[in-house]
Amino acid sequence: MTEKKCSSSKSGNTGAFVALAAAFGGIIGAAAGLMFAPQPGKDSRDQVRKAYDGMVDNINDFVHKVDEHLPDIITKIKDEVSDIPEQLKMDIKNISKDTEDRFNTVLEKGAGYVSDMNKSVTASIEEGVKKFKEVSDKLSRN
Repeated sequence: MTEKKCSSSKSGNTGAFVALAAAFGGIIGAAAGLMFAPQPGKDSRDQVRKAYDGMVDNINDFVHKVDEHLPDIITKIKDEVSDIPEQLKMDIKNISKDTEDRFNTVLEKGAGYVSDMNKSVTASIEEGVKKFKEVSDKLSRN
């Protein structure tokens, strides 16, 4: 979806670039023609006027195209920007859920580890108590 929007705005920029390039190309071509073609001043002025009129037309076409596309571009930007907070909310929810899942996994593993350690310590204490009684009984018989 984003790629499609980018490509459509690029084609609008390309059209604008072509219009400006044509306008400037017309000016340069007219100036070169006047410099290298000997003719009366009236003809030269007519050519300059035609080149100027052509340039004005090209610039007006460019401005008109920009005016046509600008509301669409602004709407697209607003849509993209308005989607950002919603996307951030979704990302935060996903991260929160993932963090909760990982925390629960660690908690379960930790609880199992603590339970195993509790059993081991209890068994060691019971074994120690048993050995203590044995030693105590041997000492009391002697």
